[in-house]
Amino acid sequence: MPENESTTASAANGPVGGVSAGPVPVGGPATLSPVAASGRSPRLDAVPPGPARAFAAFSPYAVPQYSQCPPPPPDLGEPGPQNLRYGLTLPSAVATPAVAIEAAEAILDAHDAEDELIEPVLLLVGELVVYACRFTGAGEQIHLSLCGTEEALQVAVYDTHAAHRHRLMAAACDSLRVAALAAVPELVKAHHGTWGFGAGYQSGGGTCTWAALQPAS
Repeated sequence: MPENESTTASAANGPVGGVSAGPVPVGGPATLSPVAASGRSPRLDAVPPGPARAFAAFSPYAVPQYSQCPPPPPDLGEPGPQNLRYGLTLPSAVATPAVAIEAAEAILDAHDAEDELIEPVLLLVGELVVYACRFTGAGEQIHLSLCGTEEALQVAVYDTHAAHRHRLMAAACDSLRVAALAAVPELVKAHHGTWGFGAGYQSGGGTCTWAALQPAS
């Protein structure tokens, strides 16, 4: 049966945990369906207004509208949560989750991240990288993004497996994704966050999956 039907799912009103954080892709952040409550796919819909737009500019696949020459200088400010913006391109391989966790730990330490978020963020990095590798073939690469503001920390991964256009295939694939992310909803809920997945807007398609956390205080 040809894949000729759109599969964008409707998101339920209101983010999990009340944080308006969203995904990193070019289209910006979006609200998501609280899977545990509704049983729906957490695939993302249209972009709402909100503070999470601060993350949208950090997509590794964002295309600038123009190129400034000579280019502007790099950020010379002291590292802190407000300028925590990193992207790592990694192979889909057995060693990748351990490498990603070690790199993320160094990044969080350099930027003086909130102590209460370090352990859950590292757990998220491990879970999301393992998951991204499951949806990315050998010889291909995933992308890991770590972004921070004064209010939240976001982890996002980009895999190479694009959404299916046929609705039944898309629903089955989304179920596989949700099952592979079984540990993420409770972890995010415990830290007042949100999570979801949607089109990665990268060359050749793919999917962006993200989770955002914020401290209790």
